[in-house]
Amino acid sequence: WEMKQLILLLWIVFLRSSTQSKSLYVGSDGKFTIVQFTDLHLDGSTKDFATLEVQRTILKTEKPDVVVLTGDSVSGPFWDGSIDWYESLWTLYTTPMREMGIRWAYAHGNHDGEGDLSALDIVKMDKSDPLSLSDYVDGIRGSSNFFIPILNPQNQTVSVLYVFDSGRMGCYGLSGYECVYPDQIQWYQNVSENFKMMNGNKPIPSMAFFHIPFPEYLDMYNTKRVRGHMKDAGGVCCSGANTGLFDAMKKQQDVKAVFVGHDHENDFIGEYEGITLAYGRKTGVAMYGPSEGVLRGARIIEIDTNNGWSFSSWIRQEDETIDRQNYFHEPEFFLSAKLMVCCGVEPTDMTRFFAGLPTMIVGTTVTVGLIGFILTKKIREKQKT
Repeated sequence: WEMKQLILLLWIVFLRSSTQSKSLYVGSDGKFTIVQFTDLHLDGSTKDFATLEVQRTILKTEKPDVVVLTGDSVSGPFWDGSIDWYESLWTLYTTPMREMGIRWAYAHGNHDGEGDLSALDIVKMDKSDPLSLSDYVDGIRGSSNFFIPILNPQNQTVSVLYVFDSGRMGCYGLSGYECVYPDQIQWYQNVSENFKMMNGNKPIPSMAFFHIPFPEYLDMYNTKRVRGHMKDAGGVCCSGANTGLFDAMKKQQDVKAVFVGHDHENDFIGEYEGITLAYGRKTGVAMYGPSEGVLRGARIIEIDTNNGWSFSSWIRQEDETIDRQNYFHEPEFFLSAKLMVCCGVEPTDMTRFFAGLPTMIVGTTVTVGLIGFILTKKIREKQKT
């Protein structure tokens, strides 16, 4: 018990020093607004300036407390070999926030580190800006792993934003996209437990942001009612292996919502086993997406600390209109091939099978049940005659 008290005391000292430098507070109205920019994909072309205008429009309309960039802020494969290529594009895509004095946090995407800077160098550069909240943790996988406490006027932590590096390609060397690894998950659980101890052994309502969705996004789309679009040609390009991040969030009971990017034509949102899972809306002009007829924009998240804790979310579009996504997708009995697995996973990997297993079980059970019902009904009709 004495050791726990000592650890808690050290944690409080650390937390106070870190939160003083970050200084994120709910407004006088008890609310806190987050803009999620995702997949800006700056590439050095003239399209970059059009992307900046989308950012400016959304920031001027929403006036958020913080911006979270959920990956692929640049298109690394378009690096032209020049020195300071990434830094020049970073200067561009952070300009709209600087112009309005809005703080931001950066999550690494699978294409960001394919240019002249490594993932860690990008975070270190970003961290050097006074408005940046980005950070990294030594000794664990990935670069952009950090948390951001949100305080009330009494300097009490009322919410926490967790940011993870979801990598690039090949989780554990498997086909498909990378993942959040167990050491990152353990780091999150340790931080979560410390916040819980500070809060009288009660979890602090939190949110998580990263680039590549975990497999539960695919399961949710197949088994739950969701709002928004799922138009990406690959379906849901989730991690090639399930490393247990979602289960850890359920165990900690603090993360209420997760926000990702990566799939340019997906922007759906739903609830899965008590946690909201949402895509952002593609913000950038370069590269494909969003789908035809859909405007670029950003997901907006508003936390309300009045009368407890709650949040709401909508899409702010490039023409300043709001898309509240009042169009729905219902679970289907028979799935297309792209909805059975996370895209990019090879048939030789068992993860291809297990990613779609929950849906396969549900679909098979329902189908067998319907057949059984029909046969039983016919037998009873014959018995009557």
